[in-house]
Amino acid sequence: MKCVRAIILGLIIAMTGALPSMAATYECTINKRSMNNTWIAPKITFIYDEASGTVRIDDANIREVWDIPVPGKVLIDNNKKIRFSWLVRGMKNNKNPTVPDRDIQRGFVYSASYWKATGKLTVTLFDNTHGRIMGRITGEGTCDVKP
Repeated sequence: MKCVRAIILGLIIAMTGALPSMAATYECTINKRSMNNTWIAPKITFIYDEASGTVRIDDANIREVWDIPVPGKVLIDNNKKIRFSWLVRGMKNNKNPTVPDRDIQRGFVYSASYWKATGKLTVTLFDNTHGRIMGRITGEGTCDVKP
């Protein structure tokens, strides 16, 4: 099933031209997470092509469901910060048994802000069904940027 999903997602990326040409890679380490959560992975990678405005995101939670990075959106890119968002559907509910399975299948929206001056990253997890923050699930860390 993961292989089929990866093929479909790969075709979508290829057909929409979402493959970065001269992408920068943001390798981020999350060193502070609220509530000892595992919904936010300890390492997150952003592959961001500023010229085309496309981003792909990869982490351990995404790899549990998909075999390749997922596409995301660039919400803000100014001289202070870059804000990304992405949707992950189908994660297993072994991370928090209090989260209903119907919410797991609808997916979770992640939002991350990278602060250019400090290299700091903040990540917030939202419930896709109601657009609310999931019990204040957040993470903070830093990123190494590789052109």
